[in-house]
Amino acid sequence: MYWCVAASFKLFGASEWPARLPIALGVLALLLMVYRIGRRFYGDEGGLYAALALATGFGPFIFTRLLIPDMLVGLWLALGFDFFLTILEQIEAQQKPSVWMCWGIAATMALNVLTKGLIGLVFPSGRFFFFSC
Repeated sequence: MYWCVAASFKLFGASEWPARLPIALGVLALLLMVYRIGRRFYGDEGGLYAALALATGFGPFIFTRLLIPDMLVGLWLALGFDFFLTILEQIEAQQKPSVWMCWGIAATMALNVLTKGLIGLVFPSGRFFFFSC
């Protein structure tokens, strides 16, 4: 997150809105991911309601105002979960899992480690462990 803020400062100058721009873009991407995952399980209407519930919650409001990187952590977790669901669908269809989806999971875990620390390894690994049990 801090590298993104530094790049935003370099592009737009050091002021308040360039500091918040990377997290705001991350929240928008997270809303799209939540819509995509909700649409996968409950159709278009379910995806829309899931994204609206996230958008109107207290978390995005407070985390974007204080420059807390938890929204980006949520983005990387949701993106990794989407890759995981795609791999599961490929396995259920008797297909070999895509290497790109596996690399996508690894990349989201790496981005999560860069964003927040070891939580980026623990949460996805726990999800894989509990799913396989």
